Amino acid sequence: MASAANPFTPNAPIDPTYFAGRIDEVLRVQAALNQTRHGNTQHILLTGERGIGKTSLGLYARYIAQRPNELLKTDFQYVTAYYTVEREQSLVDVCRGLTTKLLQNVEQGLAKKCTERFVVLPTNLDSQGLVF
Repeated sequence: MASAANPFTPNAPIDPTYFAGRIDEVLRVQAALNQTRHGNTQHILLTGERGIGKTSLGLYARYIAQRPNELLKTDFQYVTAYYTVEREQSLVDVCRGLTTKLLQNVEQGLAKKCTERFVVLPTNLDSQGLVF
């Protein structure tokens, strides 16, 4: 009898929209996000052997932090960043890399919000920017 293929492949995380299982871990992530939203910042450290789905779980956590999720009944809208730590990096290098990624995502999010607001602006403005 053939065994089922392992959906978790090292260095090839699954798409967050297909993530399944690990409900206890997902609930811990959700609880940490809720605590953070209410001013009690929570941190989660994912550890484990190679190939068990740490990156996939991390990407799923990022996915639910970024946008509302009907399945989990969440309404998070956090800015997130994905950053891979290399073996030779110092803590300072990691902090710089994460900060850079977060700032890029904040700038993209702000640009998107500005663009969305421009779309709904009235088009009947006079030369002084007044609606007529």
